[in-house]
Amino acid sequence: MKLLLLFSGLFLALLLQAVPLPAADGPCKPLKITTATLPEGVIGQPYSVRLLTAGGVPPIDWSLSRVGGSLPEGLSLSPQGLISGIPQAYGSARFLVIAKDSCARTASVARQDLTLRIASPATANLSITHLQLAFENGRPETTVKRNQPGLRVVATISFDGSGLLSGYWEVDGRLLASVNKHLVYGQSIQLTSPAIPFLPTFVEGSHRVRLVITNPALDITFPEAIYYVTGEESHAARAPIRLVSPRNHAEVSFAPQEFTWESVGLEVFYLIELFDKGDQDRISAAYTKLPAYNLPEAILQEKFRPGQAYRWQVKSYDADGRLISSSEPNDFIFQSPK
Repeated sequence: MKLLLLFSGLFLALLLQAVPLPAADGPCKPLKITTATLPEGVIGQPYSVRLLTAGGVPPIDWSLSRVGGSLPEGLSLSPQGLISGIPQAYGSARFLVIAKDSCARTASVARQDLTLRIASPATANLSITHLQLAFENGRPETTVKRNQPGLRVVATISFDGSGLLSGYWEVDGRLLASVNKHLVYGQSIQLTSPAIPFLPTFVEGSHRVRLVITNPALDITFPEAIYYVTGEESHAARAPIRLVSPRNHAEVSFAPQEFTWESVGLEVFYLIELFDKGDQDRISAAYTKLPAYNLPEAILQEKFRPGQAYRWQVKSYDADGRLISSSEPNDFIFQSPK
């Protein structure tokens, strides 16, 4: 038994010699407050910002200096470093925050002067609080006939503050029209998609419309409005437009072409559309106030090919986007190089 105890003691001594005991903790890293600026708040709107630190030993205890100013009315600082509440008055407040860590040897203390501006809703930076799309039926979906004119969608936007609203209307991921409007403090505004060009209805099937806002920046999925185009033709058009040049089934040189048609004799906009002969998808389209259109060289080289057959047609619209008349499609072929 004595021999066993002696052996155990020797084994323990060797083990302690081979595996050193942990060294005592070194000095704690200095604590530093890294929050230097605070986002502005708005009267009557919830405010919440957490103060940040680097170094030190958590948990960190936060407090306000009694001689370094005070938070805006309606806000408080928690021991965990959260400034929160609902501001009650506008103006700028300067105050001194104190952070103390939990270092076992000597607690590290850091201080930081901060300024927090509270704005009135009218002078605050523009922010979007709600965005909703709807057609004339008050819903975000509708059904229309093919080539039905004047289809538009309304965006209802709730916002705070004032500033420039920028963005664009898109249909099926394609740009329809740009939006730039200066908003002055109010509760909401309605923006309607343009009359020219209005939402296209010449292709059957479902189509998705969005108002994409680029300023102010929004971290959201933008809502969609969906319209379905049936195969039934709308009979809103009248007084067919006669196409003049190029003639139907004409062969033309592979060069910028002038497309002409007879005027309808009204104050209108014309839409000229060009398609692959055997395809429903548009290759190119343009609006003009004149009964003529010159195909640009850049579009010719990018969209068209020699030896290929194409078709074109023209529609006219009044200032409210209502279809007045349309033409029958004409075919033409770009000649192959010799």
